[in-house]
Amino acid sequence: MLKIEKFIDGQHEKTIKAPAFLVSLASKMLPESGHSKLMAQGINLRAMAQAKRSGTAYSTSFSVRERGISKRIVVSLA
Repeated sequence: MLKIEKFIDGQHEKTIKAPAFLVSLASKMLPESGHSKLMAQGINLRAMAQAKRSGTAYSTSFSVRERGISKRIVVSLA
């Protein structure tokens, strides 16, 4: 399961869950420019797809600014 969580000031705001196969699909279909842009934010789809294949957990987090509010995003694969 792919899980994306959003936090504001350390407080959980929202969780989105999606099937893990979407990671493998996106990893294969996304052009190199897309991979590069995600990597710049700390999201490595290829590493996530490899973790899915090997059955290991994967997690990364990064900060974004949305409408002037700083938020922390946690992306995990379990």
